[in-house]
Amino acid sequence: MKKYILSLLLFFLGITGTLQAQTIEKLPVPNVKTYPLRKNWCAAACAECVLKYNKTDIDQCKIMDDIRFDYPLVYGGNDFCCQPSNTSPHPCDKGIDLGYFYENPNLNNVLMRYGNNGNNILFSNVAEGVLNFINIQSQLGSFGQPIIARWNMWVGDLSAHAIVICGIKNGEIQYMDPGKGDLGTLLSYEKFKENGEHTWFGYIVLSSPYSGHCFNCKLDADKGEEEIDCGGSGCKPCYSPPPTGNCTDCKKNDDEKEIDCGGADCPPCEDVPQERVITKTAQLSSEVKALKKITAGGATTVASGETVSFITKEEGSIVLLPGFKVEEGSNFSTQRQEDLSGYARACPENLCATAWFPRSLTVRLGMGGTWFGFHDLLYAVKIEYEITDEQGRHIYSKTKEIANNGDVELWDCLFGALTFQGAVTYYLTCTIERCNGGKYTDGGAFVVTYEYQSLIEVLENLETPPQFSPLNLNDVPLNSATATPNFSIIPNPNLGAFQLETNFPLSAIGNLKITNLMGATVYETQNVVSNTVQLPRPTTGTFFVLMILKDGAVLTQKMVVR
Repeated sequence: MKKYILSLLLFFLGITGTLQAQTIEKLPVPNVKTYPLRKNWCAAACAECVLKYNKTDIDQCKIMDDIRFDYPLVYGGNDFCCQPSNTSPHPCDKGIDLGYFYENPNLNNVLMRYGNNGNNILFSNVAEGVLNFINIQSQLGSFGQPIIARWNMWVGDLSAHAIVICGIKNGEIQYMDPGKGDLGTLLSYEKFKENGEHTWFGYIVLSSPYSGHCFNCKLDADKGEEEIDCGGSGCKPCYSPPPTGNCTDCKKNDDEKEIDCGGADCPPCEDVPQERVITKTAQLSSEVKALKKITAGGATTVASGETVSFITKEEGSIVLLPGFKVEEGSNFSTQRQEDLSGYARACPENLCATAWFPRSLTVRLGMGGTWFGFHDLLYAVKIEYEITDEQGRHIYSKTKEIANNGDVELWDCLFGALTFQGAVTYYLTCTIERCNGGKYTDGGAFVVTYEYQSLIEVLENLETPPQFSPLNLNDVPLNSATATPNFSIIPNPNLGAFQLETNFPLSAIGNLKITNLMGATVYETQNVVSNTVQLPRPTTGTFFVLMILKDGAVLTQKMVVR
């Protein structure tokens, strides 16, 4: 049932829409014609059309070359699809199904694969059958997104053809036909469904958090909006009057560090959590604060020209793990202060921001997980959520306190997953608690595409030695109460035999486990008497070394076996 959520939403929005609206301005989609001598590329041309409309610069050649790489026996071996071939027709001149029967490859997966360009998130939903006229109005008018439709052609050889619906003019369907390179062709709704030459057989609808009049940061009163991007049919409700004043106007003004916070007159941008873990450069600000502990490592780099200070209370600690880098020309410092209580959460009376989450992600197996989460979660303090698969089976759930306004990571797309093959649809349901005590629910479907990465790529992409050498934790006396438990794997990569270097006695280890990317255990012991480990049946791949100490601490390191 969950897979039809978006379709039902469109149906509901369609029924509540304005039935008299018979003209919807043609969306500014590009006019795309199928590549010369590739008459079966209508689906690829439609993908190019809607992706470029959504600000993803890609063409049919790139799309088909990537498909050829994934399916070389079907789509042309090693020849590039836009290069001439000695065979006729060209081996790449094959169509792509929409995907409502889960064919591989399929157009739905193509759109989700390229629909995340860093600035925009495109979500597509495929279905067999047709949309009614009101549904089409809602999709084009409220969401501002085109529709890809499939026709089954009955004249000549039985075949299929894809076109892009982009507008409604005087009650007629306006569409782009890539076979003719014709933008703005008109057909009545009845003839669009069936005219003796074709029958409408399936469709793909698209949505994006930044598309349509409900997301353009303007008051479109003629489209039913009551305030900017809210109210009326198709847009989110307006929960409060429009905010007033620079510190509550939902904008980043000149003297503010972030939206409605920082600067001379606004509250600070963040509260101070008990602990803070920094695992990527994007988490850095000029001042990173935590009461008890700050831990940094992984892909965290203080770049040249940046000024960053880690600040904790006098009794707190600052731990710099391998992978933390400080480039020459930066100004990095650590300090302890007596009192950090002056930093409080910004919680204005008018809470104008709502959350959105990515609808499609790609995970390269062999390089760890890709975190899935919310963006722009302003003024939220807690989230309770569950992730399930298409059959409703539980994958992952948790309750998380949100330490600072902004982004929150929910799931690494690996832990608890039931399969890692191709594109997998998951569902998120959650309740988000705001700092003013209010709650709202959010969620929906998102697709994770799992791709396998070769061992050569893994080895080529291993982290380089950090330019900044953090404190060697092995130099900390074992009986020091402030020593942070840590271990290293030497060598890494290895051939299946390695040594564990720890800053604590081996007798402190309660359980040592090594798992593969699928979560299967390949080695486990509760009696660690030697720091040398030999895997019983070493195989090439990426593994996780999990160490559970008797005091309850859990330590994890990634390891590559050649």
